Amino acid sequence: MRRRTPVRYIGAMATLRLFAGLRDAAGTSRLDVEGGTVGEVVERAAERFGPRFAEILERSRVWLNGEEARPSDRVGPDDEVALIPPVSGGAGPMMADDRVGVESVAGLAVAGVLVVANLADSPAAWAAALVGVAGAWVADVAVSSSRWGRDLPATPMILAAPVAVVLTHLLGPIGFGLALAAAVILALSWGVLSDSARLLPALASGVTLGAMVGAATASLTLARSAFTPGGRAVGVFLAVTILAGIAGTVTERLGHLTFSEPFTVTALVAVSTSVGAAAAWDLDVVAFLVLGLLLAIALVAGRAFGSMVRSGTVSLGPDITGAFTGLDGPMLAAAVYFPLLRFLV
Repeated sequence: MRRRTPVRYIGAMATLRLFAGLRDAAGTSRLDVEGGTVGEVVERAAERFGPRFAEILERSRVWLNGEEARPSDRVGPDDEVALIPPVSGGAGPMMADDRVGVESVAGLAVAGVLVVANLADSPAAWAAALVGVAGAWVADVAVSSSRWGRDLPATPMILAAPVAVVLTHLLGPIGFGLALAAAVILALSWGVLSDSARLLPALASGVTLGAMVGAATASLTLARSAFTPGGRAVGVFLAVTILAGIAGTVTERLGHLTFSEPFTVTALVAVSTSVGAAAAWDLDVVAFLVLGLLLAIALVAGRAFGSMVRSGTVSLGPDITGAFTGLDGPMLAAAVYFPLLRFLV
């Protein structure tokens, strides 16, 4: 029998997305490349962009439409091939102990900043702390998501935080709804300026995360003025999220425990801390019991949502990368805190 030669799909074309070092080496983040398979697209890109590009490419991961790809996978004009180098210009994956250390330091730093800002009794300091923490979290989520081929529009999500602070400062509770609307408008408008932001997955994630950032910032800004003296409602929130987060993390790192136990511990600590703080600060204990239960649900749901955006899969395990993964749950909890506070207390 005569040997058949591989068929080359001359004229076929796919969109190639480049990240980090590959983007720098090529001088672009997005282009159309001829090829009928993933392997052909990658090969043509390597030929086009030279030795430095090819060297980084050897250590990179290849994704097709958000899933890991094989060289033989066929592509067409509606397909997107993403080339993603290892983090830090070719270093291997972060070791588990190193990642835990980074997360712990980052989490403690955020907790310290927010506690000090709340105790400072300065609206300006509190607003600055919220905007800074929200911006750091958004940047971290964007970096994590880029590792699996999703280029999130971080700029409009970061802008949602200061906009929310200004609106709630000027308009009070009415500013909460306007902050949500502004976050959505910012994310949608950014698609006019950025080609990557027009892609449906990036647009949907940008709108959702922007709304979460706007709601969380507005919520904690308003919560600080909900009771007199100021800071008690925020103090309850900080106590719940910090202690529940520490308890869940410690339990999660104890390998002999079952999968679900860290989240059971998180919920129990959240509820008990909410009730204890309410009693200590002479607040409505029954209302804060219910509030603690709802915050516990939000903490776990936020963790699941954060993992989906960061990795493309829903996972509650400890394998999601990012310096500020510990904020995934508290960000969602913060977004719903003031509405719950108004309804229950």
